Amino acid sequence: MLQRDLANATAELGRNNLRFVQRVMRLGVEEQQHLGRQAVALLGDWLTPPAPPVPASASSDWTMWAAWPAELAWGLVRRELACLRGLAEAAIGSQTAFNAGLQEALTDWQTERLRITSGALGDTRLVHGLKDMLDAAAQPPAPAGGAPA
Repeated sequence: MLQRDLANATAELGRNNLRFVQRVMRLGVEEQQHLGRQAVALLGDWLTPPAPPVPASASSDWTMWAAWPAELAWGLVRRELACLRGLAEAAIGSQTAFNAGLQEALTDWQTERLRITSGALGDTRLVHGLKDMLDAAAQPPAPAGGAPA
């Protein structure tokens, strides 16, 4: 009887592992797709060349004409920096979403693993005790009370 319960539990643990791996892979694909869409949108705007700003008057003001290439170059640098900042923000947001999903998937996987294992052994106290430990470990640490002496 115990051997059959352990064999069933082993098969169920294998299925649980597969579900976890599938979930993590799906999270990775979703992250890549989301980041790819944002990158295409940002790069599409960046690759479209802007119309070069021509000075308002075609006068003989040589100082205006002398400063024009520097102003044009500075405008292109600002545009490139804005694109890079947008890509960095998109990557950070995408990675944050992936990490949150991964943490949730891992917690679900651990909880299910404990349920299967303790069910096979017939001790539900094990599930509750380990789940409490996992929940406590998932909480961020409390800030230190005071300055070190």
